[in-house]
Amino acid sequence: MRLLSNARILRPTDTAIYVAGAVAATLMVSAVTPALAQSLVPIGAMAQTSTTVPIINSFDISYVDPATSSYVLGDRTQQAVDLFNTQTLQETFLVGKGAFTGATGNNNTSGPDGVMIVNSNEIWAGDGNSTLKVFSMGGTTR
Repeated sequence: MRLLSNARILRPTDTAIYVAGAVAATLMVSAVTPALAQSLVPIGAMAQTSTTVPIINSFDISYVDPATSSYVLGDRTQQAVDLFNTQTLQETFLVGKGAFTGATGNNNTSGPDGVMIVNSNEIWAGDGNSTLKVFSMGGTTR
């Protein structure tokens, strides 16, 4: 397999068209953003309830599953996936604590580096060592 098999050479006019499209898209988004921001209403804030848990200073993707009222966050500080209940706005569990590479200083090798809830009963999380870890929720979300 060749790495550059799908590469193509851009002419200056192609580049100008791409740049013009990006500028137009940016202007459209910036024009809509104030109206969108005014329509968003905060419903609460989730807080870590433990006093022994360090402040999260390194994290990645998060995911909400409305079917289980769950929110998961890839917490690199604690080398775990934080599981929150979206109805009570409380942290429920640290899933897989210590099973992830954590914050290595390099986004390519840090983990967890992506989380999601699958079939409302499993948490899937990528790790910085190119592995996928799967955890059963087992009724722990309510």
